[in-house]
Formats: sequence, structure tokens, C-alpha cells
Amino acid sequence: MTANAVKRHVVQDQIPRLVRTNLVPTAVWVVGDLDQVPGPLQVPNLISLEGNDVLYLLVDVVLVSAEARMRVEFSHTADNATAADWYVHSALEPAALAAGVISVGVGTMFYSFTVSGKYRIPIILDDKAVRVSVLAPAPNAADRVAIRALRRIRDSLVSG
Repeated sequence: MTANAVKRHVVQDQIPRLVRTNLVPTAVWVVGDLDQVPGPLQVPNLISLEGNDVLYLLVDVVLVSAEARMRVEFSHTADNATAADWYVHSALEPAALAAGVISVGVGTMFYSFTVSGKYRIPIILDDKAVRVSVLAPAPNAADRVAIRALRRIRDSLVSG
């Protein structure tokens, strides 16, 4: 196999998969529920992703309050309707070099929306499942966040 691999048979979901429509942010993280009441065999907001390259989150935000936040979590152990281990999307923050050592802080990454609008957020991943949560630090009953997921699926890699 050569160093250059090309994608073949790349397909993308034709219709964005609804994660949650008109989720009213609250002061606590609220996990979307695929726009239906979670049942005993359904993990809230479990977006199955095996074999995907990129997940596009299509976020429609209507804000009256100052801010809404969105958090993304990943699981490698999702199996049908269960996901035992969720890992929050994290960011690294390198600190200053001191005595030849760079310490790197790890923080939870969230997306902050301060203006109403429509946003497309690409997330590169190789996980079995994803779930999305929303909150507003100072919520207003008129706040709305609708989220849809559009998957780009890798069928195979072949040498070019």
C-alpha cells in the first residue's frame, strides 16, 4: 500500500438525523433525546457512528439570554442501545516552558453560542457513538436550540 490512500465510495446521509428540536436550554446540561422520550432500551441522544470520518452538527440557535453552550461526548463501548463509558470532548492548553518541562492543562471543551443563528460544526472522529448536551448559564424560557447530525461515512480506503 502506498502512503497516499484515497477514499472510495464515500457517502453522506442525505437527510440530517434529528438529534433534538427546540431544546430549551436550562442551567444544567440537558442531553438531547433524538426528539422522543427515552425508553428502557434507548440511551438518550445516542448517535451511532461506526465507520464515520466526520460528524457535522447542524445547530439552529434562537437566544434571548446571553449564551447557550453545547457539549459533545464520545463512547467507544456503545453497543446497540447502551453506552457505558462517555468521554467529554477535551481541549489541551499548553502552559509556559519551565525548567525544560511543558505542562499541559486538559479542559472540557464546549461550544458557546452568543448570537442567534445557524451553525455547522464539523467534528472528526472514529468512535462508536456520540451524544450532545446543551445548557444556558442564565436561561430564558424563549431560548431554543435545535440540533441535527449529518454523517460522512467512509466505506473503504484503497491505495492510489
